[in-house]
Amino acid sequence: MNPVRPSAPPRLLFAACLALFGCSESTVTRGPGTPLPSSPPAATAPVSSVIGPSAPPPRAAAQTVTGTGQLVRQTRPVSGVTPAGADAGEPVEMNFVNADVRSVLDAVLGGMLGLNYTIDPKVQGQVTIRTTRPLARGQALAAVDAALRTQGFAIIGGDGFYQVVPAADAAGQAPVQTPSAAERTAGFSTAIVPIRHVSVAELDKIVHPLTRQGFIQLADAGRNIFIVNGTAHEIESFTQLVASFDVDWLAGLSFSLHTLQSVEPARLEAELRRVLQLDGGPLQGMIDFVPINRLNALLVVAKRPELLPTVGTWIDRLDRPGPDGGKVVHFYEVQNGSAVELANALNRLVGRAGAEQQQAAEQQGRGRAGGRSTTTTTAMTASRGGLSTGASASPPSGSAATGASGSAASAPPSPVASGATLPGAAGEGGGDEDGLSELKGVRVVADERRNALLIFGSGAQYALLEQVLTRLDAPREQVLIEATIAEVTLNDQLNFGVQWFLDRGSSTAGFSNTNGATVGASYPNFNYTFLTPNTRVVLNALSSVTDVQVLSAPRLMVLNNETARLQVGDEVPVVVQSATSTLTSDSAVVNSVEYHDTGVILEVTPRINRSGAVVLDVNQEVSTVTTTTTSGIDSPTIQQRKITSVVNVQDGETVALGGLISDTSSRNGAGIPYLRDIPVLGKLFGTDGHTKGRTELLVFLRPVIVRDATRAREVTDALRASMSRLEIFAGATGGTPAPPPAVVPPPVQTMPLPATPPSYEPAAPTGR
Repeated sequence: MNPVRPSAPPRLLFAACLALFGCSESTVTRGPGTPLPSSPPAATAPVSSVIGPSAPPPRAAAQTVTGTGQLVRQTRPVSGVTPAGADAGEPVEMNFVNADVRSVLDAVLGGMLGLNYTIDPKVQGQVTIRTTRPLARGQALAAVDAALRTQGFAIIGGDGFYQVVPAADAAGQAPVQTPSAAERTAGFSTAIVPIRHVSVAELDKIVHPLTRQGFIQLADAGRNIFIVNGTAHEIESFTQLVASFDVDWLAGLSFSLHTLQSVEPARLEAELRRVLQLDGGPLQGMIDFVPINRLNALLVVAKRPELLPTVGTWIDRLDRPGPDGGKVVHFYEVQNGSAVELANALNRLVGRAGAEQQQAAEQQGRGRAGGRSTTTTTAMTASRGGLSTGASASPPSGSAATGASGSAASAPPSPVASGATLPGAAGEGGGDEDGLSELKGVRVVADERRNALLIFGSGAQYALLEQVLTRLDAPREQVLIEATIAEVTLNDQLNFGVQWFLDRGSSTAGFSNTNGATVGASYPNFNYTFLTPNTRVVLNALSSVTDVQVLSAPRLMVLNNETARLQVGDEVPVVVQSATSTLTSDSAVVNSVEYHDTGVILEVTPRINRSGAVVLDVNQEVSTVTTTTTSGIDSPTIQQRKITSVVNVQDGETVALGGLISDTSSRNGAGIPYLRDIPVLGKLFGTDGHTKGRTELLVFLRPVIVRDATRAREVTDALRASMSRLEIFAGATGGTPAPPPAVVPPPVQTMPLPATPPSYEPAAPTGR
């Protein structure tokens, strides 16, 4: 039995399918304005994920939701009102001229219509009602009600009877009914008209001018209802009016989402508004755009569905790459941060680590003011910080407060601090291997002088980076630090220090030991968190038993995670090395001199956490210059007292750091010159004194978080008011007042001052 061979037609059919499939892949679609290719297309290459200068792949089709376009509903005409109990019987003809109103009501309501009614005693006057032809019984009641309304009266429909009252009292006595029931009730009534699809607040702006004064009693935006008060005809007319606008607004709108390739959404929106003349043109309000940077897309919102195709055509025409494949230089103006820091962060994101190292090298090359070493000769020439100076000039003294640690004495920065170079001979490669593939070829340059970023990339790449910049360039919180640095003289009552005095409970300041706070100190000290923001309470308690001297009371405003530095004092030259030549006897002496900062130096770095607390990195130094007595070196001795600590403080509370006790000893003598120097007998002609003293350094810090501009203005106004009070006080007394109290209002989180100080076991006194 012979095997069955495959027939030729299936093979030919398979080959034909392959040929057709290949033709479909190499088909070129010509868009509007695109010329036909002059040569056959090349073989299809694998699609690359890198966006290069070549033509981008076809853009995804727009996602369109077509609406009904119906933003106003056609309503039925208002029908006549036929009240219950007045719809049967013969037509009624009325002819009353200047008749008493009570007589007319008795003749029409009681005689012609056979209705039960009551008349308010306030209803008095005359009325005229004339009909040229007979009216239906329901129309007759409406005619009487209209005539009474002209005289200031109204008919209120009740349960089986009607009330005739003054119109001013009708609103409070009218029954509350649904709109459908009110339309069938003759006379005055109150109806609740619910609105389903639109806001009552917006609809009230449209319908309120079209109704009589007092008809709309309430437009309740919370429940989205109208409460109206009027006749059946008025209520029916109002119901039809609001029904015309109470339509499903979202169902009437049409939406189209276009994903862009070459242009960022905000730029394309601006171009489309100019092309379609949406600002002040005939289409104003008919079309709106919503840029969606997260998707690099543009959402088109139209009130008529037939407008979407026209807008989509213009989006296709404008979303085209530029001469270099759609990559352009985008300018981003930094609002709150540093352009150099943002450029470094973006370069790490795109994989440009080499550019970041180059930027760091440029900053390091500029130098900082931290270098204090100088070399001097007998001519006393010195070079400090790159500036040649004469050592005969006196060291600088005074005070300085900055919002960052240290200051720089360097040349002016270059206009552009490059975080990455623009594409050149290096091409698109190099340094991008570790970055995101979507950001291939992106270049970021920081313009330090203008604090701006230059970003070279496509619209889609810039939209992605703009999302990151929006978070990184957000407004930063600030912290106002109120510091008080005081020196307390230790006497008999404070023999064991301030901590023992506070633990003993002799003060009524209201304080608590910060057992729960995170504190790390480089030197032994104590710390307290005071429940009152005013440090004068504690200082007054101490001044009642000893002498308290306030060395400094600065107030610094610093950004979150930045260092504030305050220095009040002198720069003291200290000789650290001397050298002279041994070859010649008249050689110059070369001295190596270092300048040391002395006085009151405070460095604080605040860090705000989510709970509202502030972590403070504190570095406090108080130093004085004395004569060197331990060696023969002609340089001063610097006595230092330092506190280095990390403290967690709640917003608005005060933390106290202390425990640094200093002992001083001095000798002095007085007497008759020469005679007091005679051995043994000299004591008869003079006296010798020996004085000892002990002082303790206290540092009070109160951080206040300033989250926005409103809070910053409050802080400034409070400080200005405090300074004004000080000027008035100084002018009245002719002296210098004491340091002002805290002028910043305590935040909400501040705990109230307790009636009695908290009790806890006092610490055992320790000798120092």
